[in-house]
Amino acid sequence: MTSLNAPRNTILFSTAKKELFSPSSGLKQLQRRLRATWKVGTVKDNLSAAALSEAALVVFAGPREKFSAAEFSGLKEYMEDGGSLLFMLGEWGESRFDTNINFLLEEFGVVINNVGRQVPTTHPA
Repeated sequence: MTSLNAPRNTILFSTAKKELFSPSSGLKQLQRRLRATWKVGTVKDNLSAAALSEAALVVFAGPREKFSAAEFSGLKEYMEDGGSLLFMLGEWGESRFDTNINFLLEEFGVVINNVGRQVPTTHPA
């Protein structure tokens, strides 16, 4: 595992949870810009702390599958070793994306809201 003193120069995009967006679909421009400064890669299935250890950041752009207890353990260990995670979900959060990410995020005081924007049923006068 990378120690806190070792430089982390990689950003990983997860495709392990059937993410809505990936570097090849919806995030191409972001990936190109990041490559000017960072190594950019993907993590396809192994969300263990060891597999993520070289990354400064792991991005989950709309995960659409549930995480296992082992994956949560690996992500938590990765963060405790100095790594960063970025989770992005759309309106309706977990309920729409069929993920259970709030289980991990709640430990850090963060929750992705499971409600969307309210659409008015009548027009104002």
